Amino acid sequence: MKVFILFSLISFVCLSSCKKNTSLPYTFIGKVTDVNGNPIANAAINLSAYYRGGILSGGGYSRIATTRTDNTGNFKAAFDFDSSANNFMIQIFADNYFPLFNENIFTSYIQSNTLTQNLTLYKLATIKISFKNTSPVSTTDNFYVFQTNEVFGPSFYTLIERKFTGGTFNELEQKYVGNIEGYELTKTKGDTYTVINWTSKKNGVISYVIDSIFIAGGAQGNYNINY
Repeated sequence: MKVFILFSLISFVCLSSCKKNTSLPYTFIGKVTDVNGNPIANAAINLSAYYRGGILSGGGYSRIATTRTDNTGNFKAAFDFDSSANNFMIQIFADNYFPLFNENIFTSYIQSNTLTQNLTLYKLATIKISFKNTSPVSTTDNFYVFQTNEVFGPSFYTLIERKFTGGTFNELEQKYVGNIEGYELTKTKGDTYTVINWTSKKNGVISYVIDSIFIAGGAQGNYNINY
């Protein structure tokens, strides 16, 4: 009798454990469109969960789902995640569109085991930022410029080309020094405003400027800076 009870107890624990660790996966669904509401087909979508690091391990993102949109821009994927995840990140890549990176997707967004996200991609554009250090010029003058599509937002862009004459470019601090004249050509988000931030130190005086320029999708914007 004792053996039977022990066997029954072990079986119950095993079945309970198996049931506890087996859960139906969550579902990630939504639609990807352009700014005009047109569906974007064959867009690659990645969903990752962020976990904080412990004493002996570093934190970071872990990929939990990957999928593509169909011809109507819709997508669907199953995923699972540890309840200790802090938030999710969505990445979307599509030909001729500016990539999307969104880290502000929280676990509370899951409703009825489903995470629903309808997302918009912007056409790819380019921007040429030309700059020139005007007279009088000092060898200690310096200049720094960067762009984004949101004020104080992330700077997700790709440098295509950098050319300049005179002076030097400090790779560590990403700034130009001395008698500089040149340009940076980069990819940016089209059909919206590109925000341009630039800082100059000229004859010991520091100036900070923030401005913006609207660039249509597929077009090139040109922005000139004389400092």
